[in-house]
Amino acid sequence: PEVGDSATPVGKLLEDTDDEGRRYREVDAERAPEVGVEVQPEADDSWDVRLTVRDFRFSPEGTEAKAVAGRGVAHL
Repeated sequence: PEVGDSATPVGKLLEDTDDEGRRYREVDAERAPEVGVEVQPEADDSWDVRLTVRDFRFSPEGTEAKAVAGRGVAHL
């Protein structure tokens, strides 16, 4: 496939990559999942991190790394 083509329904595959060499994908704003992040300090010098998502589900640990519409992982 040419740059921008994708065999999956997960947006347009771009040439740009992240630090680990994975190519970014671009999706239409109306189909894009939303992620909110809230971080609060805790009394024991740790952090409470909460993620809220819309149109997105977290994949189980150990799931094959492949593009799936509306699914994925979070790296903190």
